[in-house]
Amino acid sequence: MMFRTGYKLTDVLEIYYLELPKLNDEKLKHKIDEDDPIIQWMMFLEAGNKEVLDILAKKSLDLINII
Repeated sequence: MMFRTGYKLTDVLEIYYLELPKLNDEKLKHKIDEDDPIIQWMMFLEAGNKEVLDILAKKSLDLINII
């Protein structure tokens, strides 16, 4: 269903739906690319301890600034 609001859509904002449970799904493990920035963010959100955060920070400059 489309609504006509008169607002112009742009590509200024990107919205991602992160399905965190799928990150640990055994059926999908072989498809996960740990070098993908979106996957790295998901791993950051799911990190259970400081060691995992440190490993992720070494892979991603974006995450270094946050951690």
